[in-house]
This record gives sequence, structure tokens and C-alpha cells, in this order.
Amino acid sequence: MTPKQLKLLRQLSEIGEITFINRSKENIVKAFEKLDIISLNRILDDKLTYQDVAKKVFLDKVNELFIELKEQDTILISHNGFCNSKECPNFEKNGVMFCGTNSGKHFNFIFEQDKTEKVIDIFQCHSFKCQSKDVVNENKKELFLKIYDDDRLNFVATSDYLNKNTYSLNAISELISTENCEIAKDEIVGWINRHKEFFDTLDWTSYNYKNESKFYDCYSHIRKINNFFILEEACFNALQIYHNNDMSIEIQLLKWLVDYEDLHKKLMLLHPNIVNEKDLKSGKINLFNDLNRYFKLDSLKCCIAVENIFDTLYYDKLNKYLIDKKDMAEVSPFDNEFVDYISLGYHLEKRNLFVDKINYIPLPGLNNFLYNASSFTEMKEGVN
Repeated sequence: MTPKQLKLLRQLSEIGEITFINRSKENIVKAFEKLDIISLNRILDDKLTYQDVAKKVFLDKVNELFIELKEQDTILISHNGFCNSKECPNFEKNGVMFCGTNSGKHFNFIFEQDKTEKVIDIFQCHSFKCQSKDVVNENKKELFLKIYDDDRLNFVATSDYLNKNTYSLNAISELISTENCEIAKDEIVGWINRHKEFFDTLDWTSYNYKNESKFYDCYSHIRKINNFFILEEACFNALQIYHNNDMSIEIQLLKWLVDYEDLHKKLMLLHPNIVNEKDLKSGKINLFNDLNRYFKLDSLKCCIAVENIFDTLYYDKLNKYLIDKKDMAEVSPFDNEFVDYISLGYHLEKRNLFVDKINYIPLPGLNNFLYNASSFTEMKEGVN
């Protein structure tokens, strides 16, 4: 601090109490290490923008990272480095990578400073290189701030943007509840159908705008739920065959697993993407993020039951009937043969076990259940 600045501070102190804020990089780094959003708010300058957005917006984005990190971490470790991209205007500018001590999750920022070493801007870096080697586990999740185009101070709204933004907000507001309350299956299906035409007008550029992006993610997730609603009928039918026939007979079980192999593939994202362990215990499935709405587990009762059977039995049988376990280990998901190699039906056929030609044998004393559309609604409640 220069003599002139010290003199000014003494003069100000005679007028009244003042607070001197040190906006140095060192202080900001310490606040990041402590996951301390309050200190960052005090240190960063209200008059400046950070990554082209207002300070408040920037800190809201940072706090989202902190919330995720605090699930496992209490402090972060900092590592000095620099931008390593020659195409970036920040090339070779200094920055810091922050790593969770427990989670291993990490993120980084380039710090721009003026002549007094005050930090005047902060940028994310997508080509960051630490000065020290092997300080970051690259297999752990790297975190990024999500800065939307309409977050930026220089954003100019077009009429198309305004229309889509308003529509997105209104569509989402139809689902939001102030209290955690149930939403009926018919209401979910109605919402999907009502907004399908608008959803089809959106493309990848929608992710550049915060409300369009939120609607896009919300609709995409709820559409997956609706797809599982549609699969309930097929799963109910599969369960009737499973429970009405003697699955203690190996060839019978193999036939059922192969017959419904394609159905199993469609159900693979059900758990935990739609239904997680908490939902299974509570009997309530969260509709999407923080909408504060749920639907009953019974709405996907048959899907859950079929997927549970496959998770319990399918992979044991697949492992048992693999034609060559060594070859299986060498097959990549990107190989053309991968789909065949993870198919139980493929390996049974290679072993000349043509289970598709076998008829189901009913359990003694039971009649085969003949499915028809009118019986589905009445009978599905009896499925265990």
C-alpha cells in the first residue's frame, strides 16, 4: 500500500468506521478451499462481472458446485496451474485447480489480476494443466459452472427467445407445487401430450438458455416415465406367464428370460434413473428434481417386478451359458458383436438350445392367464 493510500485510510477512519476488503487472489483461493460462499461474496467486487455474468449470478453457480461437493467434502485442496489451450485467449494465464479431499471431484479457474494484484475476473478453463503431476484423479468427476447465454450481461433477447422462454416457464409452472403432493398418472400423460409439439421445436441450442434448458430436461425425463407407463401392460403380461408356469424348471426359466430379453433392454434405465432406493422404500417416485411432485410406485409396479426378476436371474444365466468367457472379456461395447455377446438368447442358440421352440408348462392346478385389454386394469393389482 502506497503512502498516499495509507494517508487516505487514516483520514477516512477519522470520519467513521471503515472496512478494508482484501480482494487478492490468495484470499479468494482460501475461500474456495473452505467452500465458503459467504466470504466469497464479501471479497468479490459488486461492480465487476465474472465470466461475463453479474457477481450474484456467478456466486449462485459456484454455490451449486459447493452444495454437490459438501455431500462428501469439508475442504478443498488447491493446485496451481495454467491454461494450456493455444486457441484460448487465456493461454498460459495462471489459475488454480480445486480438488475435494474425499470425493476427488475437481474444478478450476483462471484468475485475472490488475497491477495491484486485485482479482478483476475469474474464468473456467477447459484445458487446465497443473504444474505438479498426478495431483488429480482424472477418473473422478470434473465440475463446471453452467453459464447460459441469457445469464450474460450483454445478452439481447429476440422475439423468438421471449416466446420460447415464456412458454417454458408456463409449462413448468403447471407441475410445480408449494407442498409435496401427488400427481396422477393421467395428469402426467396429459402434460406430455399437451407440450409435445413445443418440445419437438427445440434442438441442442435450447441448452444455451436457462428456462428452455430446464423445460427440455424436465420434458425428456417425464417422457421416459411415460414410456415406462406404456410398458406396464407388456410387463403385466410377462409376469402372468412367469407366475403361472413352473420356473424352477431350468429350460422354462431360460425360455422366459429369452422371450422377454427385448423388454428387459427397455427397462434397464428404470433403476436408478427413474426409481431409486429411496423411492422403493417410500412408495413415492419423485417426478423431476425440485418440482415437489411425486407419483405412486404402484404406477410402475409391473415394470419394477419384471426388472427385479431380470436383475436377480438373467446375468447368472448369461454367465453360466457364455460360449467363451475369455472372448466375452475381450469384446468392446463399440464392437459390432457386442449386442450378441450380451444376449442370453445368442449364447443358448450357439449351444443349440433353441428355447423359442419350447412350450411353457403350467403349474399344477393353475390355468394359463389369457390376457385381454379389459382384464389388464382389473387384474394387475393382483400381481406380486
